[in-house]
Amino acid sequence: MEKLKKYRLLILVLLVTILFGFSIEKSTTISADEETLPSSSENLMNESTEYSVATDQNKVESSGVKDDAQVELKNEEDVTNPFSFYMKDSDQTREFGATAIPQVISVGDTFNKKPEELVKNIVLPEGHTATFSYVDGKVPFIDNTVANSVILKVYMLDNEQPETKLLIKVPLAIMEKDSSLKIAAGQDINQLSIDYADYSAKVTTIDQQTDYLMEKAGIVMWEIATGNPVKIASAKDSYPEYLLPSKNPLMNKASLLVYTSSSTDKNRVSLTINVMFKEEKQNIIEQKLLNELLAGWDHLPKGSKLGIIKDDLTSGFMGMPYRGGDENDNYQNESFYTVGNKYRNNAFFDAGSTNNYTAYIDNKRYDSLYGFRTPFLGKTLRYYVKKGDRLRQVFVDRTVNIIYVVDAYKTKSGYFSEDFSIYNTGSTNTSIGVHAAQRIDYAGYSGFVSLYDKGAGFIQSVPYYEGTIKKHHSLSIKFKDGRGNFLGDQDRWAVGTTFESNAKPNNKPPILLLTDAGVNYFKDDFSKRGMENDFYPNNTVIFSNKDDVRSQVFHMGMKPRLVAPGEKVTSRIHYFSGDEIPYMIIEATPKEYNVYEEYDRDTKFEYLLSNIPAAGDNGTIEFTFPDETTKQVDYIADENKTSKGSFIVPRATLPQVLNSDPGTIKSYATEIYAENEQLGIPTDDYAVPINVYNLGAKPIPQLIQKGKAFTKKPSELIKDPVILPGNTAVYEYEGELPDTSVVGLTSVLVRMTDKERPEKTTLIKVPVEVTSGTPPTSGLYLAAKDYTSVVQEIQGITEEQVAELILKKSEAIAWDVSSGSSEDVTLSVQSTTLKPNSPVGSYKASIEAVKGTLSKTKDIGITIVDKQTVKVEFLDEVGESMHEPVSLLRTVGTKIDLTKEDDVQTAIKEIQDKRYQLYQRPENETTLEVPNQDTTVTYRFKGTLFVSSYPTFMNFGVKGLQASTPFIRVEKAQYNKPLTIWDNRKGTSPWVLTATLEKALTSLDDDSKILPEAIRYKIDNATTVTLKQGSAEPILTKKSEETGDVIISDGWDKGDSGLQLEVPTGKVLQAGKYYATILWQVADTP
Repeated sequence: MEKLKKYRLLILVLLVTILFGFSIEKSTTISADEETLPSSSENLMNESTEYSVATDQNKVESSGVKDDAQVELKNEEDVTNPFSFYMKDSDQTREFGATAIPQVISVGDTFNKKPEELVKNIVLPEGHTATFSYVDGKVPFIDNTVANSVILKVYMLDNEQPETKLLIKVPLAIMEKDSSLKIAAGQDINQLSIDYADYSAKVTTIDQQTDYLMEKAGIVMWEIATGNPVKIASAKDSYPEYLLPSKNPLMNKASLLVYTSSSTDKNRVSLTINVMFKEEKQNIIEQKLLNELLAGWDHLPKGSKLGIIKDDLTSGFMGMPYRGGDENDNYQNESFYTVGNKYRNNAFFDAGSTNNYTAYIDNKRYDSLYGFRTPFLGKTLRYYVKKGDRLRQVFVDRTVNIIYVVDAYKTKSGYFSEDFSIYNTGSTNTSIGVHAAQRIDYAGYSGFVSLYDKGAGFIQSVPYYEGTIKKHHSLSIKFKDGRGNFLGDQDRWAVGTTFESNAKPNNKPPILLLTDAGVNYFKDDFSKRGMENDFYPNNTVIFSNKDDVRSQVFHMGMKPRLVAPGEKVTSRIHYFSGDEIPYMIIEATPKEYNVYEEYDRDTKFEYLLSNIPAAGDNGTIEFTFPDETTKQVDYIADENKTSKGSFIVPRATLPQVLNSDPGTIKSYATEIYAENEQLGIPTDDYAVPINVYNLGAKPIPQLIQKGKAFTKKPSELIKDPVILPGNTAVYEYEGELPDTSVVGLTSVLVRMTDKERPEKTTLIKVPVEVTSGTPPTSGLYLAAKDYTSVVQEIQGITEEQVAELILKKSEAIAWDVSSGSSEDVTLSVQSTTLKPNSPVGSYKASIEAVKGTLSKTKDIGITIVDKQTVKVEFLDEVGESMHEPVSLLRTVGTKIDLTKEDDVQTAIKEIQDKRYQLYQRPENETTLEVPNQDTTVTYRFKGTLFVSSYPTFMNFGVKGLQASTPFIRVEKAQYNKPLTIWDNRKGTSPWVLTATLEKALTSLDDDSKILPEAIRYKIDNATTVTLKQGSAEPILTKKSEETGDVIISDGWDKGDSGLQLEVPTGKVLQAGKYYATILWQVADTP
């Protein structure tokens, strides 16, 4: 036992030491300082190289390569075998481990060996056994469609000491059939991001460089016949000397190095490494995003046949160039995707991929992104991966702290989607925009081009005959869905011809003389719109002339917007390629549902599915609700080849807050998709929206000369009203009209009310600029005002955030004077003396407005003052908090009227709504002065005790007078509302409930006929009291165990207590109806 303890301790210590040794000496192990991803290593092999692996089971400890490239065996001590994985004791004796057996399969073969078949020369402590398993518990993804290599990772576990676990890396080469190569190679990682400080400290010569990078990349080479390791050398034609520290290599720029086994052509095999040096510390955001983007995805080497998605129904496909998509030699890059079908192997001009993209990062245009060609790829880490039926390309550009991701997948309705995302990996907000464009050459000389309705996109169609039946195959491009909403974050698009058109000059659409794909039609400032808001009937033909069709180009744009660290923007385009699908048609009634933002009910729709191929066909209809939950129902076609039904959109599938932005409409769509079981025919994209309106409108900024009377009607100050369809907006001024005696920026309030729903009302603030001279009637106008702010607001923020604050506080606004529109106007702070963490004082800023070629600037003054926080607390009678405190940040020396502070009054109302009584207010509540230090004021509340509900009507029923019956008795009365006592006092004390007969039982026909002692109250089974007029009779004394309602009448229903009627028959002198009045009172017990 003593020996066992010592052995275990030794293993733990040596495990750290040996692993560290591997990181320096073993070429197949990744060191801890290397920036790697668990599932992001990609073996992109030189496309001209074939690979094979030895299957020799003999033990080989070392080998070397002579200058003449002949392999010669060395002694065991000379060279460390890269296939040996052993832990050793203090005497360097092997105690645990095994030797990896390099594996080989041919292209097209399946690899299915068990992990224990991949090792030999197993060493274990005496009496121990081992278990071998693949990492992740299964054979890793192996692309057997092309010659490449994979590193199989196997765990060796000591069954008797489970804490002893060793990772063994086994190279697997997928080689061309009948390959004549004699050397095989394997590689763990082909893209390295190297810490330059570590590299420059360890590397001065080419040999040192080779050893360093071989260890990092995990490259191994060996003889196929013997399995002996082969010495690796750098290829001189890859110029490795330029990456030596003495040459000061560039940071964040990818360089391709080639390593070879020999200079002899017959035996030569080569591998490449994409090397990028970095000086900065590890980017945590970048690393996190890459882990999320690549985890679980399988890497596709160049030449793979798996990088393609197909649709058998249409014959369409979408694929990666050189990885299963079209491999036409005209391709200038291997990035993005190709789209084609059995009629056209590629749909785009000059055999190009889907798009030429230009990124706008912090308002700078990056043309190197254009087409993702070599200049761009030369400075990126890049990954080409697949998961199921989805393809992904990832490009890491550290020069601008950006990750580009391009996803491809097939939608349920038969479209191929291309999602282009740009992630911000920097530490501050980054402005990101996108432009995409491409020439379309699908229809050639024989087709035509038409538009989708709702401004969704366009389609190129080519007619052909199948026998005597005329059909079409087509390529369509959609930027919007069937509801007219953009598929992604893009906000504009256009289609047209780049050349002089035979179409009529006033023919719109399309856009004639549209710029070619290399120029941004929307301009670099995105001041130009496209045709996204031009709505035409479905199938409106825009081109039929062959020259127009062949010169067609489209543009898509996303105006730059701020993107937070770790976040992204995504443009999305849907492509359809191939034979037309005879879609089934599904429609909902109503087509849309329009509500205001307080809507709180489920919504019911009817649906009709038609164009089903045959009566009796069946299938499923799937509803995807706004929160992405789904529901499926089955359908069967009736004799009319239709199916009808209904569905409900639960309110719970919509956001809790439907729309909090006045003057906007937010839509929450439920997608409906049906599929035919017999033929697999689907419905086209269809969704039914719930449109949530928040009443409001856009103000039209006003210009007026000093001293002129403000005479405009309130409706003239408003445009683009948002109100429920069919309802009428009413406008009126709220408060005083603007003071035109003072030059500068002021405002006026306009109240907008829904005439049909008068409870829906909102205030709209309209900017009014008073000018010293005659106001302009055209051009661009910029208004902004001097402002005072507090020093706390500029503490710990960035310069970008300071600029945002200046624009907000100065109420800066610019507009086209002729239209009153601020659309496409960009505001920015051109310069300012105000900086982050500036102290109290006076500052200046220059604000600029730009629209197209027009620009205006305005200088403003900024005063920074100190502020203090006034905290308002809401406490109960024992000092416990009843509501979150409200903090008011106010300028020192000013006064606060707490009765006009919305947050304070809202808190008070919420507490009072819970039946608490406000009994103490802060001193000087309406004139509270802000001191030069933080302060706290308090509102105090106490619980209440009262009768919260009581019967307003009780009925003892109808009773007959019989001489044989001495008494008329009723032991339970009917009542309309319960008798309830509310008690939410702190530490509830006992209370007493009394009943007072205010008016005795009296005949309705004759007030003189009274039964004074007829009404009684049963307190319990032993006690009943008679209620006497004017006397408060205690009927219940109780202490509430919990705050809330105590329902007294529950005892009435059970017969345990309650009002009763008892009258001697002889006392009734008048038959008929009688009535009485009872007063219920509750009070603290003395």
